[in-house]
Amino acid sequence: MRSQLTHMALLGSVLSLAACTITKTVDDTATAFEDADADTDADTDADTDADTDADTDVDWEGQSTEGSISYGMIENGTVVCDAEIEFAGGAYTGACDGCDYAFSVDATIVEDNSTTDCSYYGPLSFVENAAQTDFILAHASDYYVSSGYYDYLVNNALLLGYHYYGAGPYFRALIYEGSAYGEAVTDGSQISWGFEYLTEGYTYATAYLDECGADVASSEATEDFGGDLSDTSTLNCDGSVLDLWEVTADSADDLSISVDTVSDSTTFDPWFFVIDPDGCTTHLADDNFECAYPPPEYSCPSVSLAAEAGTYQIAVLGYPDSCAGSTAEYELNVDGADGATLTLIADDADSSVSTWESTEYAVNGCADIYAEGETAPGTPCEAVAHGLEDADETDFDTGDDTDDDSDDDTDDDSDDDSDDDSDDDTDDSDPGTGSPE
Repeated sequence: MRSQLTHMALLGSVLSLAACTITKTVDDTATAFEDADADTDADTDADTDADTDADTDVDWEGQSTEGSISYGMIENGTVVCDAEIEFAGGAYTGACDGCDYAFSVDATIVEDNSTTDCSYYGPLSFVENAAQTDFILAHASDYYVSSGYYDYLVNNALLLGYHYYGAGPYFRALIYEGSAYGEAVTDGSQISWGFEYLTEGYTYATAYLDECGADVASSEATEDFGGDLSDTSTLNCDGSVLDLWEVTADSADDLSISVDTVSDSTTFDPWFFVIDPDGCTTHLADDNFECAYPPPEYSCPSVSLAAEAGTYQIAVLGYPDSCAGSTAEYELNVDGADGATLTLIADDADSSVSTWESTEYAVNGCADIYAEGETAPGTPCEAVAHGLEDADETDFDTGDDTDDDSDDDTDDDSDDDSDDDSDDDTDDSDPGTGSPE
């Protein structure tokens, strides 16, 4: 199935730390940080060592740690994550190149004011998910970070390690001296850190397609069903438009739908989806039978479904650049809707709709390090509160630093952040499709 149901395009992002101006350095250890798919790239990074061989001869053997994290996340102006987390752990004895210390940590959410839309990015929260487990808190005074083309040395790096579906560990150097995302402060046996990330852009989705929270069935048909209802139409060849048809079923019965090509010069690769009387997309058809006039690649779609009485809609689309010529022409056939009519209700409508999306993270943490023989008291340090609030209570996401802005960002550092970061952020700041996987 090659259907293009949704896709994300980030037009840019703004990353800043309160009361300081930071120029972003391209660093692929921090890109796609919340997309679980992107974590699989970690094994190619110079700063990501997947060597899990035991190495018990480490300087921090016998040491331990405990600490806390204040975890906040805003989506489209609304706080969805608002949690206080405590963690503790002993020495991690696997490979950790260049580390001053490393600890295997377990975390517990001790205060949770999050909504059901909250998802925790594992390495920043130490909260396990299906993909990311077995977290490691580590620190390196000097550490090499990969930018894709070269490695460069950073200082005071907080390394956030995790295992990805059991493999690893992989380390993310998101926080280090001069990082655009955050910095760590070491004070004797305590380390504290802050992390802020704001990304915004357009989400593009297929027009008229609404899954209504359920899975869309992919057609397993293998034939052109034909039918008593038939009509033809055309589409352009770049995939930017669709046709929306309407058919009414008078009674509950099977409804069979097919789309076929009509000539060698106008053949293309079509697909369609079906919208039920409740407005929900229930079926998608693609590559089910050989077209009457085969396109350069692939085949034609059809589906047979159990229908209820009511009005159904059929959205017909073509894959971009699949035409044999300059125009895509097709025939739509519907069988099983006795006494019904087939009506084209939207001709060459836009095939995608866009929505502006904005996500901001604010995560603060602290940890106390205990030497061998010392016992952690069980009362961890208290991380600085993340401070995120809904947009209707603050100036968040307005795009302006106004005089009544209650934070420490001044007009000067707002301008500097914007000018320094915006050009560099576009290509590598996408953390995924809005939430950690």
